Amino acid sequence: MLAYLPARRCARASARAPCALSSSVRLNWPIWAQWLAAHERFRLWGQEIAGWRAQFSQLTRDKQQLTAQSTRLATLRQKLATLPASPLTLSADDVAAAIEQQTQSRPLRQRLISLHEQHQLLRKRLRQNAESVQQAQASR
Repeated sequence: MLAYLPARRCARASARAPCALSSSVRLNWPIWAQWLAAHERFRLWGQEIAGWRAQFSQLTRDKQQLTAQSTRLATLRQKLATLPASPLTLSADDVAAAIEQQTQSRPLRQRLISLHEQHQLLRKRLRQNAESVQQAQASR
């Protein structure tokens, strides 16, 4: 309605524009409602198409990631195949027996450590005593 007014009259009519526009919308509401109802399916189709596009994009990304992972896995398998065979021949029973032996010998190792410390202290005292004996003999 305002678009048809000449430019000089638009300035005067600008104060009335919201009122005129809202009355225009109110008068044409049944037409707008019919148009919206008739074209609602296009909006829904657009949303559906957007959803499918997003789904296809996700599937493309998933496919690219799967291809990259498959390539990496194949490369790692080739590297593994080129490695020499492991010389280790331990079985689960051998490992369990070795762990059990370590567990049983732990108190003996702890005792050996404490005896070694005592031995070091006794050797130090013996050396000090030998030095004091030499000093005593030298002073006579």
